Amino acid sequence: MITGAARGIGRAIAEKLASAGADLALADLRNEDLAATQRICQSHCRRIIASAVDVSRPGDVDAWVAATVRVFGRIDILVNDAGIADTTPFLDITLESWERMLTVNLTGTFLCSQAVARRMVEENGGKIINVASIAGRTGRPLAAHYAASKAGVISLSRSMALALAKHNVTVNAVCPGITDTPMWEQLDEQKARLFGLPKGEALRQAIAEVPLGRAAMPDDIAELVLFLAGPKADYITGQALNVCGGLDRD
Repeated sequence: MITGAARGIGRAIAEKLASAGADLALADLRNEDLAATQRICQSHCRRIIASAVDVSRPGDVDAWVAATVRVFGRIDILVNDAGIADTTPFLDITLESWERMLTVNLTGTFLCSQAVARRMVEENGGKIINVASIAGRTGRPLAAHYAASKAGVISLSRSMALALAKHNVTVNAVCPGITDTPMWEQLDEQKARLFGLPKGEALRQAIAEVPLGRAAMPDDIAELVLFLAGPKADYITGQALNVCGGLDRD
């Protein structure tokens, strides 16, 4: 099960797991992009379903989980990738923007994880991988609401790992840095308007701070997710692992 599977990191994760032979239950609200992901993955896996799911709505989440169990019989892996981002100075963040960011990024992760974990406990095993961000470790002056939501995802992942370990369910967070995705293009455009920069300049400046000298590709994150979802990671839980080219060294 993969949320946020329509594009970017979520699509790369779907492709990677499909290539490894996994059956897929994909979720997103971008229906056309989600259908494209489904077509891309179709040739690699035996069975695949795609659903329009608002991860912040318990009814949507419960229906998606029920449909997945109905089609596949069990749930082995959950990847929580659905999320939003925004560039806004701290003093300008509205309560509405704050609540929306926390609801999608953190509450959505909680709702999906809890619903799926209940099934995994019954089945005595599973892997949950939450896509957080290095912003959740370091903070962001122009995205305090986003950073707070991702810090929450990291903390939630650690708490879930402790709560579910006795049921043979592992939980880990993956923390990308600057990544070549549509979301980062959106953030670059917002910073360009905010600071009067040419398009691409904010992204160029951010990449200049990365020790490895480039942005991550979605596949860089997908490779780690594939590892965490597999048997070689059975003894890894409660971790938040950076994929950021050395930008954060925690």
